[in-house]
Amino acid sequence: MDSDDLYDEFGNFVGDANDSDAESGAGAPDPAPGHFAQNHAQNHAQNHAQNHAQNHPPDHSQNHPPDQAPWEDPPAGTPKAVFVPESAPAPAVETIVVNAASAGPAEPVIRPAPQAPAIEHGPRGDAALPATTYLKAYMRRVAQQQPERVRNVAVVGHLHSGKTSLVDSLVTHTHPGVGGGGGQRHGARPVRFLDTHPLERERGVSLHTSAVSLLLQDSRDRSFAVCLLDCPGHADFRDERLALMGAVEGVVVVVDVVEGLGAPTKTMVSEAMRRNLPMTVVLSKLDRLVLELQLAPRDAGRKISHVLAAINGHVHHNEYAAAYTHERLFSPLNDNVVFASHALGASFTLATWSRLYAARFHMDAARLRLLLWGDVYFHEGRFRTAPPAPAAPTLFEQFVLEPVYKLVAHTLVADAGDGSLARLLWDHFAVALPKAAYREDPQTLLRTVFRAVFPDTGDLVHLIVQNTPPPRGAAVLASRGVAAASLGPDLVVADVFKTSLRRDAATFECLAKVVHGTLRAGDAVHVVAGDGSGDGDGAVRSALVRSIHVPVARYHMDVDAAPEGTIVVLRGVAGAVGKAATLYSRHTPAPLLRPIHRTDNGLRSFYKVAVECENPAELPRLVAALQRLAACYLSAEPRLEESGEHVLLAPGELYLDCFLHDLRHASTPCLAIRVSDPMVRFAETCGERSAARVAPHSPSKTCLLAVSAEPVRDARLLAAIEKGAVSLAQPARTTARVLRDDFGWDALAARSLWCFGPRDLQSPSMLLDDTLDADTDKAALAQARDLIVAGFRLAAAEGPLCAEPVRRTKFKILDAVLGADVRASGGQIIPVARNAVHCGLLTAAPRLLEPVYRVHVSCTAKSVPAVHTILEKRRGWVLSETPVAGTPLSELEGCVPIIDSVGLDTDMRLYTQGQAFCSLDFLRWDVVPGDPMDLLCPLPQMGPVPRASMARDFVMKTRRRKGLGGEPTLQKYVDPELYASLRRRGILN
Repeated sequence: MDSDDLYDEFGNFVGDANDSDAESGAGAPDPAPGHFAQNHAQNHAQNHAQNHAQNHPPDHSQNHPPDQAPWEDPPAGTPKAVFVPESAPAPAVETIVVNAASAGPAEPVIRPAPQAPAIEHGPRGDAALPATTYLKAYMRRVAQQQPERVRNVAVVGHLHSGKTSLVDSLVTHTHPGVGGGGGQRHGARPVRFLDTHPLERERGVSLHTSAVSLLLQDSRDRSFAVCLLDCPGHADFRDERLALMGAVEGVVVVVDVVEGLGAPTKTMVSEAMRRNLPMTVVLSKLDRLVLELQLAPRDAGRKISHVLAAINGHVHHNEYAAAYTHERLFSPLNDNVVFASHALGASFTLATWSRLYAARFHMDAARLRLLLWGDVYFHEGRFRTAPPAPAAPTLFEQFVLEPVYKLVAHTLVADAGDGSLARLLWDHFAVALPKAAYREDPQTLLRTVFRAVFPDTGDLVHLIVQNTPPPRGAAVLASRGVAAASLGPDLVVADVFKTSLRRDAATFECLAKVVHGTLRAGDAVHVVAGDGSGDGDGAVRSALVRSIHVPVARYHMDVDAAPEGTIVVLRGVAGAVGKAATLYSRHTPAPLLRPIHRTDNGLRSFYKVAVECENPAELPRLVAALQRLAACYLSAEPRLEESGEHVLLAPGELYLDCFLHDLRHASTPCLAIRVSDPMVRFAETCGERSAARVAPHSPSKTCLLAVSAEPVRDARLLAAIEKGAVSLAQPARTTARVLRDDFGWDALAARSLWCFGPRDLQSPSMLLDDTLDADTDKAALAQARDLIVAGFRLAAAEGPLCAEPVRRTKFKILDAVLGADVRASGGQIIPVARNAVHCGLLTAAPRLLEPVYRVHVSCTAKSVPAVHTILEKRRGWVLSETPVAGTPLSELEGCVPIIDSVGLDTDMRLYTQGQAFCSLDFLRWDVVPGDPMDLLCPLPQMGPVPRASMARDFVMKTRRRKGLGGEPTLQKYVDPELYASLRRRGILN
């Protein structure tokens, strides 16, 4: 056939119709003759027969066989593999006829195809589990019979610092079938074995806690059962990190060696020090120094030293440094620093290199290791502490970094046939690769070379198990106020710190740590709900532990019992747990049943959206789904407003996005919902001392209470109350002494402190008794103290402006007239106390508070002006600007109100073309500009609100959203005569 006939007039390849190769892909195996045609005809016949039977009565006039299509045969010479009759329906098409009169409005015409489960977990039987380099039965035996070989470690770090990749490297070394036995083809996606949620795989970000238990060997070939908890690095998932740190005995801090110790990582280091947890630092992404920044070995060594100096400086000057009992100097010489690179597939320490050079220098490896860091030089066959030349490299640069640079350069630059790479590997590392390996893609070859030079992770495991002590349940219980001796050896205590969806996306499982005794499958337990800070703490339920499993990310291993110190997955108790709970044995005495879990879930949930169903008939499904899914998200708080709206609170945009994704697809499939624009939670405070003494009374005129308000401007005092340094749980004398000695209170005021509020103790308000003995019946007031405190807490939880918490305000009881029988007047004292607190706030120049984010931006130098512009447009500002040493990057720290931060990350990436990345974390409460009680401020309907009217605008919009009618006014709390008198005297506007 002429070659011109193979192409049309536009140059497109047509091919020969009689040539079967023209229709098959290049390099693809030829199918069996008639295979495509047979399957194609069968599919068309089945679809046609099904549609014909549904839409037409049977017609026996045609005598077609049931497996033969009623159309004519194709013309002679036409390839059967590509023939599609014109009258045949398209493949996989189903014709549906719907009667509009009989179909219900809620019944979909076409049901959506079933999707894969949102949470993936593999099979449970050992025979069906992925192959490992160790026996799973041996791992169970080590965990149950050798508690000194058990380690629980949290892996923390900033977003995209390499935490999940570090754990993946341990998984690939112990699971030969995962990631090609530790290799990775060029262009292939990372293993991400711990990403079990669809959003995690889609976005490449860890969004949920992942637990993986492995049997790892250290450099001395000792086996340890290590449970690694991969914590999300995004700031929105702070509560999950805190919950995980409460369940481990050690922390691995992963730091990107290029970006250094950023502000988010500093927060994690401070939290580890506050909990007195030993830390191991992993300097990850070492390849970026060579391939991305292209630094010389000398500059790379200085960059590494600079990063370690920043870490040590932060630890040394940390507020928790005095109470931190573990090693505070992070240095490769102290066996608490590891160098790693997932792109190279390697991790090493100084001990790794000292073993390579020990035979060459005829030295002990341990002694040589001490020379590989610091100002030590090698010149003319001798080790020196003084540099032989001004630019002489140190031993670390010469014997560690330069070989790494040579391996990278020879692998990427050398030709496959010159043999230079093979000679380098054999002469310096005694490694020989097969000839086929040198013909691989350079990226694949690079990982192969480093895998051959650093074949295991023994040194990484050695440092982790050396710096992390084995679990001690008695110490955990003692730190949470429970004496282990009072429990006895037969009782069991377990801390449930995480609840997650199972594979079926309909039931739940719990991640728990056994802190005392041995928990067995089939045990009946008491579930003490609550996390130690909520209203529902102490509620006791009964549950049955149906099964116990060892978590390995995508699959679980069955076990019959979980001894003290192990972290396991429990099934059967999730219905009684909620977000967190404590499990006790069924025969535990009632006085010992108390929650030991301590977190501050939801304290930073400031983002708020309203959720409703598109179909109102599905409201019960929505309510049930919100309650069920909130158990999996520690910071999510679904609420029902007085207006009937269902509101969801979350720490940030990404957190909300993940929750709403699971609400639509995982917890309740095919649930159509509508979501409002993001809003924020506000707070209320006052700007000055109360201008008048207003005393609301009860309807019976038998109870009267006068309360004044004034702002609290002592930031140290507010911080001490939040951290628990000033607590009413202490003896009254201790609290009074702290207030008097540390904060300058007078003795009378320090003794008259009654309570704090609201319950979250975030920038709290406080109530004091400032009455005089001559004017007030102190005995009756003391008897009514609990009732007045209850009224104060109600008022502090919902202020008079827009039913938001009242913060940073000191309330003083000036006068109290109570009924003759205080107990009988309890129903009147509580609302009077609430109204009195509201009156005190309204007469003290009330102001609205808004939460403010601290913004951490990492960007190039050219993007700095764009970052300034973006923040200024959102009422934000930049506090500091610091260049990152050795890189073209800069770190900016600024502030932005949360209500103006919606879409900030997207805007930065868009306007800087991806050269700026920001991280947001709660900083403080700031006063909103304007007076919320100003009735004359302009509020334009179709334009931006002036800065002086923002407070008024936020208050009115929030009141309408919550269904609170009218204006925030003092008139609803006092008599009309008193209100008119206050207005005449000019006290009220």
